[in-house]
Amino acid sequence: MAGSLKSTGPAGPIILSVFGAIWAVLGLLSAGAAQAWIAVPVVITAALIAIVGRRSRGLALRSAEEGARIGKLVGVWSGVEGVGIFVAINICARFGRPDLYLAAICLVVGLHFVPLARGLPVRLYYQSAALMSALGIAGLVDSALVAPSVVAFGAALVLWGTVLRVLG
Repeated sequence: MAGSLKSTGPAGPIILSVFGAIWAVLGLLSAGAAQAWIAVPVVITAALIAIVGRRSRGLALRSAEEGARIGKLVGVWSGVEGVGIFVAINICARFGRPDLYLAAICLVVGLHFVPLARGLPVRLYYQSAALMSALGIAGLVDSALVAPSVVAFGAALVLWGTVLRVLG
């Protein structure tokens, strides 16, 4: 199986659901959509979180040591991701390319899934890493063809798709 709640626990899919909503909202805003559309990703995310909650009932809890290891791993790589996003945005700004912000962020987010896939281990995250990185690179290479809204909606779909695969 690509992933399961048994291997990820409920926290991973919940976090991915929320960030999927954030990417979708960024896509809507960058596409100039009416604010009423923001309700759509919120509803999708709420539904995914409800399903994760229902399906995670009865799962065995991780040991304290395993929880601490996972917390440290995710914390370290999320910190590295944050620094990477800061650097990427500053590089785009330095070159006068704010149109590349979302693509650069998407690439960094994609790359941060690689050590998580190995360390957690959740092999499905390698696919998430590849798809997010490819979206980011495509947006950086040709922002006219792969507009920021396309990158953002694509990232949302990758994250929500990852959750659905985990729920499998």
